[in-house]
Order: sequence, then C-alpha cells, then structure tokens
Amino acid sequence: MRVAADPESDFDRMVRLCREAQLPGITVGTSYDAPAIRARDKSIASLKGPNCMVLNCGHEQKAFLLELAPESYWVTDHFCNWPGLMVRLDTISDRELQGRLIDAWKQRMTKKQVEAYEASRPPFER
Repeated sequence: MRVAADPESDFDRMVRLCREAQLPGITVGTSYDAPAIRARDKSIASLKGPNCMVLNCGHEQKAFLLELAPESYWVTDHFCNWPGLMVRLDTISDRELQGRLIDAWKQRMTKKQVEAYEASRPPFER
C-alpha cells in the first residue's frame, strides 16, 4: 500500500518559490510570532493563518492588486495604512505568488542588489 506524501504547507510553498527564484539574502524567521520570509532582517511575507499570507508591498502596488483581484487580495483595518496586504493563498497561482514575493524582496533590498539580481536572470524572466 502506498501512502500519499503530505501536501505542501502554505509556508513551505512560499519558501520554495523564493528558492526557485534564487532570491539572495532570504532567511526564514518570524514576524509577530508567525512564520515569515525575511530579507535584510525585515519581513517580506508571513503567514497569518491557514491559507492566509501578509505580503509587504508598496501603496501603489497595493491599490492596484486590491482593484485587480479582490478575490485574492484584501486588507483589514489593521493594515489599511501599512504598506502591505493580505493574500488568499488558494486563489493565487505559483507563478503569480512568486512574482509577488520577488516584488516584496526588491522593496527590501538595495538598488545595487536588485540590479545585480535582474542582470543575473534570463531576459524572459525579468
């Protein structure tokens, strides 16, 4: 009898996508006692519960994502004036989630680090 492997946890999925994107300087830690992915000792994304992630993003990107896909992105009163939003992980593809994690990483890194990362990527992944 074959036993099915455990499904990937939400946090493991987030970490895997960061590793696949080869984001330098990523560490795993906590943010307000929740599992978090960090860059330069600052959270870029953390879990808030089953199927729920808090994503660091700029205010302009936040407004765009909230309008673009309200089924996936939302804010609570607590996060209204904070540069980030909530993400329903079961409504977002790996490709989109990876793109959001890369964007969050870029916000935490220096311009030089982002330029070096971009230069290392194949043109179709930039």
